[in-house]
Formats: sequence, C-alpha cells, structure tokens
Amino acid sequence: MLFLRSSPRSVLPHLRALTPAALASTSSTPQAKLDSQQRRHQQQKRTEWAVVVTAAGGLAVSGSWYWFHVRPRRQAAALQQLEEQQSRLAAAAAQQQQQQQQQSLLNQQQIRSFSTSAPSMTTFSIPSRSKSTSGSKAQKVITLLTESQVNSKLKANEHSVIVDRPPGVSLIQRYDSNVVPSNDPCEDRRVEIIVESDHVVPELAASASSPNNTTKGDLYFGAIMDGHAGYHTSALLTQKLISAVALELDKVFTAKGEYADIPAPTTSSSVSPKAVAGSLWRSVFGSSSAPGPSPQHSMTFVQPPHIVPSGPSPSPASQPAEGPSTSSGLEANPEVIKHAIRKAFLNLDSEIVNTPVELLKEYELALAAASQSAPASPDEVVKPIKPMTASSQSAGPTLQNNASLAPSGALSSFASSLFASSSAQHKAAAFTATQRTVYEAMLPALSGSCALLAYIDSARGDLYMACTGDSRAIAGWYDTKANRWEIEPLSVDQTGRNPAEVRRMRAEHPPAEASTVIMRGRVLGGLEPTRAFGDARYKWDRSTQERLYETFLPGGRAAARGPPKLLETPPYVTARPEIIHRKISPGLVGREQGQSSVNGNKELRFIVMATDGLWDMLENEEVGALVAGHLDRVRGTVLASSLHDAVYNAAARSGAPSIASVAAAAPQSGTPEMDKKQHPLSQHPANRKAFTFEDENVSTHLVRNALGGANRDRVAGLLAIPSPESRWYRDDITVNVILLNTPSDAQDTVKDDVSAPLKSKL
Repeated sequence: MLFLRSSPRSVLPHLRALTPAALASTSSTPQAKLDSQQRRHQQQKRTEWAVVVTAAGGLAVSGSWYWFHVRPRRQAAALQQLEEQQSRLAAAAAQQQQQQQQQSLLNQQQIRSFSTSAPSMTTFSIPSRSKSTSGSKAQKVITLLTESQVNSKLKANEHSVIVDRPPGVSLIQRYDSNVVPSNDPCEDRRVEIIVESDHVVPELAASASSPNNTTKGDLYFGAIMDGHAGYHTSALLTQKLISAVALELDKVFTAKGEYADIPAPTTSSSVSPKAVAGSLWRSVFGSSSAPGPSPQHSMTFVQPPHIVPSGPSPSPASQPAEGPSTSSGLEANPEVIKHAIRKAFLNLDSEIVNTPVELLKEYELALAAASQSAPASPDEVVKPIKPMTASSQSAGPTLQNNASLAPSGALSSFASSLFASSSAQHKAAAFTATQRTVYEAMLPALSGSCALLAYIDSARGDLYMACTGDSRAIAGWYDTKANRWEIEPLSVDQTGRNPAEVRRMRAEHPPAEASTVIMRGRVLGGLEPTRAFGDARYKWDRSTQERLYETFLPGGRAAARGPPKLLETPPYVTARPEIIHRKISPGLVGREQGQSSVNGNKELRFIVMATDGLWDMLENEEVGALVAGHLDRVRGTVLASSLHDAVYNAAARSGAPSIASVAAAAPQSGTPEMDKKQHPLSQHPANRKAFTFEDENVSTHLVRNALGGANRDRVAGLLAIPSPESRWYRDDITVNVILLNTPSDAQDTVKDDVSAPLKSKL
C-alpha cells in the first residue's frame, strides 16, 4: 500500500542515498555478493513500477467505465425527472389558467337563470316532421321557456282537493291532480269522485242513530285514462267509466241481479235495501251546482252530504225511505267487488265497440227498406256518405264539470252531444240521423285508451286498484318501527314486453299465430298495450271494418287506417282489468271491533296513479321518494342518491330528525356542479341527478322532476317543444296523488264534530 501511494520519483532518491554506503561497507565482499544485490535492487524496481502501472490502469479502466456507462444513465434519469417535474408544473399552470378562464366566463355570463328578459334566451334545434325544399328533414329552432312560462305550463291544469271529512268517515285527507299535455289535443283524462254511501254497514246497524253519522263511510272513485290514436275513447271514459262501475257496485250493495243468490256474510237487516243510483249518482252527475273546475281534459266531482242536489226532483219511486238503509254486506267480500268492477269494465268496452256494429245493422235495414218504397222527399233519402272531410272529427270535446250522462245504453246520444255539427254540414255530407250517430259512435271505438281506477271503501278500509293497459299505481307505506318507507306496486304494465301477457295472448290464439300475435313487443307489431278500451281495429273482423269504413267514414275506406295486416282471429285486445285488493285500514267496522291496525307497523300514507308519461322518466322508488320528501317538507335541490338513502335506508336517517336534513348537504342550484352549461335536453350524469322541491301541488312536483328536476334547462327545453315534435321527447303526463289519513287520526273520530274542518298536515 505504501508503494501505491508513492510515486517513482519519491523512491529513487532513497535508493541512490543508500547505494554509496552499502558499497563502502561491502567493498571487501566478493563480486558475487555485489551482483546479487544489484539483481535484487533491479527486481524491486520492476515490482514497484508494475504496481504503479497496475494501479494506474485500474484507475483508468474504472474512470472509463464510469464515464461511458454510469454517468450517461444518471444524467438521463436526472434529465427525465426534471422534464416530468416541468411537465407537471406546466399542466398545473394550464389547469389553473383554464379554471380561471372558466370562472371568469361564468362570472360574465352568470349561467342562465330563468328570466323574462330577452338576452337570457337560449335556443336549440331539433328535427322537424316537415321536410325542407330539398327533401331532407328540416330543423326546427326551439327557444327555451322562461321561468314564468315553465310554471304556467306546469300549473295550468293542476288541481288540489282537501277532503273536509272526519278521518274515520273518509280515509282520504287530500288528493292532488295534474295533466301536462304533449299531444294537441291532449289524449289523457282524469276524474275523481268522493261521495257518502247511502247504506249503513250491517256491522254498524245497531248504532245507526249515532249523531256523528259514523255508520256510513265515504266512497272514493278516481280514474286516469291514457288515450291513444285520438282523445275520443278517453273523453268518453271520463263520463262513463266511474258511472258504469258504480251502477254495478250498486247491485252488490243491494244484492240484486246475479248477486242476489250470494249468501250475505252477516244477518240481514229488516230494512229493505235502497238503490244507490237514485239518490247518489243522479246528484253527482245531474247536479248543476257541483263544485270544482272544469278543464277540458278532466272532471272532478265532490259531493259532501250537506249539498242538496239541484235539478228535477226524483220520482217517489226513487225516493229513499225514511231512515238509513242497510247494505247487503256483500261488499265485504273482495272477490265479489273484483267481479263487479271487472264486469263493469267489460260491459262498457262492449258498448263502445259493439254500438257502431249494431247501428250499422240498423242502417243497412233502413237502406234496404228505403230502396223498396218511394221516399217522401229528397232529404229523407238514405244513401251512403259522399267522400269529404268532416270538421267534427278534428274538434276537441267541450266537457263541462257537471255534464249529465245520457240514459243508460244511449251511447249515440252522448256521442252526438260530444261531437256536435251544424245541420248544414250534415246536409253537405248527406248524413241521415243514423249515419251521423254511427259515425260519431265510431270515434271512441277507433281510438283507444288505457284506464286505471281506484276504489276506496272507507267504512271497511278496502282499496281496489283496477288496471287496463300500461298506466301504473304505487302505494307508499311507512314503517313506524323501522323508520323507513316501502313502495309497493299496485299494478303491472300490460304490454307486449310483459312475459305473462305474451303467454296469455299466445294461449288465446291458434298456434300458427304464436310468432305474430306479439311482435317487437307490440300487438301484431302495432299496438303497445295488450289491454285497452276501444281499439276496435284489433277487435272487429276485416269484413265489419270494411263495411263500417266504406259506409260511414267521410272519405270512405281511404280515411281509415284499416285492419292490421296480421289480423286473423280477433279480438286481440281486451279491456278486462287486473285488480289488486289491499286492506289499508280497520275502517269504521274494524274500529268498532277494537282494531287499531291491520298491517302491523306499516301505515299507508299515499297512493300515486299516473299514465306512462311519468313512468317513462321516473322509477317507482324515485316517485315514492319524491312524495315522501314532499310530505316531510323538503325544500331546495337534493341529489337523487341522497334522497333515496334518506327515504329507504333507516341507517342513513339515524340521528336525523327528518328527510329534509339531506337538503342541507346537497349541492344547490347555481353551483358549477349543478349548472354546467350543456345542451338543454341533456340529462345530468346518474351520480349527479338532482331533484327540486318547490311546488305545493304534489302532482306538479312529480311532473317537474320527471321532466328534469334541478336541470332547469331540460325542463324548459322539453316544455318548449311544440306538438307534434314534442311526442318524440315526452308523452302526455297525468298524475293523481292521494294522501291518506293515518290510523292515529281515526282514533279520535268519535270525538270530532262532523262539520269541523280538518287541519292539513302538509
């Protein structure tokens, strides 16, 4: 190691200094000894130089390896790290600059809030049904509605009724309804009726003299109709459906007709049954002073017991006897009530579909008789219709809230009043009385309509939901012990996408039609609902359709769509409803027997009935959460996911006083998260979907959120699109929300004064 650290120059002087002394001391030695020392010295020098050269070579090799191998890699790694750091800094700077630019732009534009001022208007384009001059589809420019215009459209047809009756007598506290059209004219209809029963419940007959009149409960009927291929069927159902069901139920209450042979569940009273129709339904449909609005698409009847019906006095035969009558008790059997409702639906549809056919036979007989005798005058000649356009076909109905029904079976009389035409038009069209009657009776048959009917018997605490078609109902149950809501479907959509309906229809037709009876989820590839009123194109045979079209339709055969191509063994569509029964309350009978609840800890708080226009945009649980939040006074903007957890997840609500507590943690409108500028018809991502709570009417609240909720541009855009293009984006929407009294309210019924108004819980 010493030689490695010394240079050759430091070693040689020492060797030179030692050599003279060594030579002096060994002058007398022999020559051989001198030679040996010289050789050793030379060998030592060679060894020293070898060590020095080896060390220098090792250092050179190590330096070369570092310079050509290690140093470049370290430099490359350092350079890459520096570049990555610079890239990150540049990206962060660019992102910060972009955010600053966006914020500056937002501050300048103030993301559009609804205003009546022109500068805030936003436009967008949609394909138009009309074609441009070049033959391609034209574009229609749509201007978003202002806030006031949106509210005007949403609230134009809203309706709310607070039921001013003791909770025990009426299970219903309030109901809110609304219709928001898309088609022009609107094809949806709705009707609600609340009446006091004429009959004392047999179980309560002993206390019939009660001053609080708690032996007869109220009856609620509510129906929504979803028309298609025109409004004619749904308009007729508005007048006829509840009446038909009520008249059939009257036979149950009085044990008449086919119900007379059914054994009564209780001992019959000595008082003979009296007809409901005489004192009840005449006052409802025939009164000229029935309260409530009368919009074109809806009818509402509320007949409190203290209102005296106006109009002609009933005959003595129809006057009720002194004192209350007692019902047969058959209404306690759910299967009997289901049968009565089902029969009423089928009979009414048979009347709609078969009336034109029967009148066709009358016309053909009259035509044959006229050809055999000379007519008294040219005006009395019975002859086929000349091809022309009838103005009455395009006219909308003008229903009045207190419109009277035509006599039972006189569908043509009702059709004449509904689609009236001037006498000059009749003469121009060569109409005879029979021709005009058949033509106008054909309109409800050629159109179609789904129907959803709710019947609530407050005295017995029974709910019946009858569904024909694809309108839907849900029930909102609140579990007081688990502190959460449960949503129960009260109907099943009857369409070609329902496997049960597909199996049913295939079983009702020959095996050869198994592949065609339902095609692409539609009846014969055309009609979506498998059950409906009207839709005679799927119920008449080809021969009947051809005769009716050629004889009575203005324009003849060319004016009608004609039979479906695959029509072989009609009928393919039925009005037979599927009916669900639920015991929702002990009712007056149960309370008399000491029952406080029939469903344990669960209480039915609300029922939602709506046409498919609502369900196309909202799921069952979303609708239930929106109603539950509204009942809990939620206000502002709430994320859909947060609302869902608060309503259905009891753990999420632990420690929270109410559903409304979720609103405070939700992003409010006006923030970049909620109001990011995008196409007006775009929806927020699923994880950012938000609802708004701002309407007092629960039905309006549901419609607003179905159209977009907190996404205000989407709501304004969808409502701005006119008919017929609007039908590509939304359907007519009809909603009826029924809010019910809780069992705790019914406990105090006996203490309440019947005339005392109820305090709303909303």
